[in-house]
Amino acid sequence: MIKAPFKPHSKWLAKADYHIFRYAEDDSFGQNGLGNELDLTLVFKPRKGVSNVLGFSVFTPSDVFKRIKGDETAYWLYNMLTVAF
Repeated sequence: MIKAPFKPHSKWLAKADYHIFRYAEDDSFGQNGLGNELDLTLVFKPRKGVSNVLGFSVFTPSDVFKRIKGDETAYWLYNMLTVAF
């Protein structure tokens, strides 16, 4: 995994994480890669106990994954608000 955090302001944090997914062993075709994922996250903490996280991810399947589940690239977006009492 490769991580790249960036804090432009005391209340903001931007992160980029890159994941490489692999099987522990090669399959019958001599391959072990499942795919790659890029996660982009923006965190805003306006005050103590409150945070808002906005994230976007993209998963790009490898040839191994395409044979198992199909060849579509997956995209997803999420927003999470956390309030601690």
